[in-house]
Amino acid sequence: MFESDEIYYADREYLTNSSLKLLHSSPQKFYLWLNNKLRDEKSDALEIGKAFHASVLEGKTIYASYQGRRVGKDYESFCAENSDKIILTEKDGKMLNYMEKRLRGCPEVQDLMFRDEDFNLVEVPEKGTWDGIKIKGKADMLVQRANGERILVDVKTTASEIYDFPKAARYSNYDQQAAFYNHLFGVERFIFVVIRKMYPYDVGIFECSPEFISSGVAKANWAIEKYKELFLNGEYNPKSATAIGIL
Repeated sequence: MFESDEIYYADREYLTNSSLKLLHSSPQKFYLWLNNKLRDEKSDALEIGKAFHASVLEGKTIYASYQGRRVGKDYESFCAENSDKIILTEKDGKMLNYMEKRLRGCPEVQDLMFRDEDFNLVEVPEKGTWDGIKIKGKADMLVQRANGERILVDVKTTASEIYDFPKAARYSNYDQQAAFYNHLFGVERFIFVVIRKMYPYDVGIFECSPEFISSGVAKANWAIEKYKELFLNGEYNPKSATAIGIL
């Protein structure tokens, strides 16, 4: 499908859920993404999330913990020695270890994601179309039960309280993500597994309702239509105002 992650992420023939989310917030950002000019916005939160996903889903340690302030020659040497890894603070490295132990020790998560009798695939790519537009995506985990049931599981980390996730999910367009991936993979169940990045590392398991999915379908339809309007049927001018209206 795609020979490597580098080819997958460099491809612009297929739209992704993340690129459609850009259209909700800024057609300018989408334009930059489409032309491979969007600045890579790294943050500690994103790096921690990436490292946690690799550890939990793939059993890979792609980070190195540095003890001390991340400045100076010692830090530069450490970065050079670990150039293929994400550099985290010692505190964040310990936090990731605690989070993984907490997640794997949760009986409901164990039953959902780590049963020996299931056949699970992680970081699964898929291609398809949405209203005639080519789309692609990578699922965190595709759980395949012995009885034939297939479930998509997406792992999220959060700094907020677990009880705040349902509200934050709609604000963050996770409903669109669920609808997008359900469409791509042809499944009916999508479940978010959420863990808080703060002691005692509360875990939440949230299955997407039909209403939540329907909300996501509406958002995806809007984004696809906006893409057609601005970038297929019209000539988007990145210098133009993003919005013009009356308050």
